[in-house]
Amino acid sequence: MKTVFAASVCSVLLLFTACTHITTVPEGRAYVQYVAASTLRQHLEIIASDSLEGREMATAGERKASAYISKTFKALDLKQPSGTNGYLQTFDVVRDSIDEAFLWVGDKKFSLKKYGVTPTSYNNNADFTADTIIFVGYGIDTVQYSDYKNIDVRGKVILICEREPKIDSNHFLITGTSTKSPWSRGREGDEKKLACAKAHGARAVITYDPSFDTLSERYAVLSTGGYHPPDSVELLDNNSYFSIGNILMRQLVGEAKAKELSEAIHRRGLLGNSFVINKPIRYHFKKQSWHEKASNVVGYIEGTDKKNEYVIVSAHYDHLGKEGNVIYHGADDNGSGTSSVMTI
Repeated sequence: MKTVFAASVCSVLLLFTACTHITTVPEGRAYVQYVAASTLRQHLEIIASDSLEGREMATAGERKASAYISKTFKALDLKQPSGTNGYLQTFDVVRDSIDEAFLWVGDKKFSLKKYGVTPTSYNNNADFTADTIIFVGYGIDTVQYSDYKNIDVRGKVILICEREPKIDSNHFLITGTSTKSPWSRGREGDEKKLACAKAHGARAVITYDPSFDTLSERYAVLSTGGYHPPDSVELLDNNSYFSIGNILMRQLVGEAKAKELSEAIHRRGLLGNSFVINKPIRYHFKKQSWHEKASNVVGYIEGTDKKNEYVIVSAHYDHLGKEGNVIYHGADDNGSGTSSVMTI
């Protein structure tokens, strides 16, 4: 029986498809001879070279990488999917850059590039003040559990916490099992909590993550989400969202309360009732945006009889790019994956 084998390297995705027998393991071993370290090295030395400058999305380095992958696909005589141009599937992205991001707590000014994370894809330019902040636990609202019960947050700045509560050490309160609910699954959880805050009319959302202070400055920069689709939904519309760690939390609620909440969050305990934080703040955020082009690289070989089935092998070929004279080559992430897809 034949099937279609697809492989893609993306900028996001590298798709490369090839026709192959569905084989037993012993028969499959015969193909190992075609996967040579020398071939992998040849691809990797080009993909992770200085000239590609770390392959950041929508840069000259990324375009050089996609051109090399396309050339390899052509040499392999892969077919070009409909809608591509030289194996390139081009799409639009918006690149953001933060000019200014500050939070004043009382008369103390803190840079959110250093003491917080302000995702650019969730925020528009803003400058506002507030005399109070309302603490809303984990910021969850479900039938089983709600932090918004009997609370009016319309037009208010709210403070919520990362994660979700557990019944005991092995069971989450919302699911009743050892599996997390969508409310605390990374980006999905953040977006769910932001959408909930918007539905309740919150003016702005501050998220407290007690592990934030352990993150590197580089990670904090990456967490700003510099690229996003041009039609991405602004979850808070003209509202604002940012995350803080222990330093700013202590400024907002004091040393003792910050410690109490941090410990409760780590053990995923209940955080108690909502309360008002009588601390005047000012938030200021300014960014610039540019519309750019990026590309996936996609090729395929059609199967002989299974025309509507695909085996897909993929990897992303973009990486962190460069900062000043420092190049983040990305030999392992994801130069090795890209080289493997082309070799396979």
